[in-house]
Amino acid sequence: MEPWLVSIFCVVLMLVLVFFGIHVPYALILSGVVGMLFIGGVKMLGAQLGVIGYGAAATYGYVVIPLFILMGQFAAEAGLGQDAFHAARLWVGHLRGGLAMATVAGCAAFAAASGSTASSAALFARVAFPEMVRYGYSKALASGCIAAAGTVATMIPPSILLVLYGIIAEQPIGKLLIGGVGPGLLEALSYVAVINIAARINPKLAPAVKERVSWRERLVSMREFGPIAAVFMFAIGGIFFGVFTPTEGGAMGAAGSLIIALALGRLSPKAFTFSLRESGIITGMMFLAIIGGFLFSRMLVLGGIVESVTGFIIALPVSRHIIFLGITVLFIVLGMVMQAIVIMLITVPVLLPAMVEMGYDPIWFGIMFVRLAELAVITPPVAVNLYVVKGVLRDQVSLYEIFRGTLWFLAADIVNLFLLYCFPQIALWLPGLMWD
Repeated sequence: MEPWLVSIFCVVLMLVLVFFGIHVPYALILSGVVGMLFIGGVKMLGAQLGVIGYGAAATYGYVVIPLFILMGQFAAEAGLGQDAFHAARLWVGHLRGGLAMATVAGCAAFAAASGSTASSAALFARVAFPEMVRYGYSKALASGCIAAAGTVATMIPPSILLVLYGIIAEQPIGKLLIGGVGPGLLEALSYVAVINIAARINPKLAPAVKERVSWRERLVSMREFGPIAAVFMFAIGGIFFGVFTPTEGGAMGAAGSLIIALALGRLSPKAFTFSLRESGIITGMMFLAIIGGFLFSRMLVLGGIVESVTGFIIALPVSRHIIFLGITVLFIVLGMVMQAIVIMLITVPVLLPAMVEMGYDPIWFGIMFVRLAELAVITPPVAVNLYVVKGVLRDQVSLYEIFRGTLWFLAADIVNLFLLYCFPQIALWLPGLMWD
């Protein structure tokens, strides 16, 4: 069998395994092993397994992943997300739709200390949803707002997905993390604008909260953003100013979260142990996926499919804008049935060479990919954030109501994608200012 046919067969095999419930890392490893055996035999497979397995486990730069995960765990245990929501509520809670706006602001602030979209959605489902419902908000808008706003954690650093893209695409992780700041803020602002528009069109969705808050209370509340700002500067600020490498920034962020949690008196021995255990479990899953992804990607390269796809895309008799539109549609469709990490591991090694050949910046492409991945977590049937919110709220809201509430935010996402495509500097300006 021709090597390229073997590669195609293994792609199909991997997809079938995933659809039948096999965990992604195992599906990638099994498909990669089968492909390697057919393409180069046992000798090649043994050599590749040794190199790829050791490289993923022993590369210093990859240490940033468990450090960022630990940073987010400590931040969650310290209650930094709740503090951010409380402060934002005092500033905008009295406006029509203000509690939903405060939820978006709280998610954006918490994202600066945690790169997990699922954790953010679960946290604010517990904190913000009861408040919004108590003041007469539509359950659909309240739950949809939480599911959508939770995706901001995927973009604003420390973003685990951007780190993974940097590893897979062999791009500078520091520039990718800093590049996510502008698009993340744009996303949060657009969600606030959407809430305002929705509340004006139908005031019953998000009534104004008649609650008097003095300016003194608002100013005092700003100190509740202090811990998150400190953690962010420990990690990302140091990377931007060239003081730390991304790995060192991850260490500083994890240490900063731990120190702040201890200083606030919110980290019990049990919570500390839980944070370490959860970080270890998530890290193990991540690295197993990385090893599987590298093995699978190497199989595709040896099969010649990457070179063939690159040549085919470049030779298409249409403009690069039409090609990118097609890739965008492909990512959106794949996002409806796969998790973002699966899409990244399969498509980035194949498509990135073609994107670079057509003149697209690989850092910008990574930001666009993550932006599209954010759509995946709120687009059924595989919509992780919707299920997370539903799991937390249980019978308080239906899955249909949550999805209906996200439609407003999906419209904002489409506008965001258009702006990021037309104005790449939204993602590239800050990385261009980084200190060496």
